[in-house]
Amino acid sequence: MPSYTRHFDDEKMNPIDSSRLAQYKNKGKDTVRKSSRVDEAVTIRKDKRENLLSKRRNINLQ
Repeated sequence: MPSYTRHFDDEKMNPIDSSRLAQYKNKGKDTVRKSSRVDEAVTIRKDKRENLLSKRRNINLQ
């Protein structure tokens, strides 16, 4: 079965196509976005854990 996907090589593309590819699905921003997602996930986990522990201790923080 033939493959119909295109493989883009940034070095062979003209500047207009390479800039469009850089904007497509935020290519090149993966590490920044991944680190922010990881930080957000850690914050959510810590908040959830603290909430659970406060419920076990029967403490209201409000």
